Formats: sequence, C-alpha cells, structure tokens
Amino acid sequence: MIARALSELESEYAEKQEFFTVLKPWLDGGAASSQAEAVQVLGMSETAVKVAIHRLRTRFRELIREEVPTTVNDASEATDELRHLIAIVNAGSRKECLVLLL
Repeated sequence: MIARALSELESEYAEKQEFFTVLKPWLDGGAASSQAEAVQVLGMSETAVKVAIHRLRTRFRELIREEVPTTVNDASEATDELRHLIAIVNAGSRKECLVLLL
C-alpha cells in the first residue's frame, strides 16, 4: 500500500521530478539530506521547503488512507487495517512513515 501510494504521489509530481526527488526522503525514511541542502538545490526559502514537505506528507497520508479500503472486503474493516499497517511500519525499518500515517 505504501509503495502504491508513493508511486501515485510521484506520478502527481511528474512535471516537478527534481522537486519530488529532493523531498521524497522525507516520505519514505530514506537518508534525507538536510533541509538546508534542499533549500539550495530547489532554490526555495527554508520556510517554503518546510511547507512543501508538509504538503507532500499530507498528500502521501491521504493516498495511503485511500489505499487502505481497497485491501479489505468490508469498508468497516479499514480502520483495523490501517492500525495493522501502522503496527507493521512501526516494527520494521520504516518508522519514519509511522508519523505520516497518524
């Protein structure tokens, strides 16, 4: 589900590939460069980068929440499925994603 949401988000930013590539590490738990580096690469202010990261995370969260109901037979099970996903992420190496799901 996370991979599908990330892929969808990347396609939404197809026209802003460098922007997405620079900010993606704040989504998937990769080795994120500093925000100061992102400021330099993207030519944006520090505030603008922080806002961009926030918006990217918000959209990523929305996409994950849209994916969850597609994995269950009954929509009423979606909340439990989301909790299960959070537990898996928390137990694994993608702890950074946990913050995004909450």
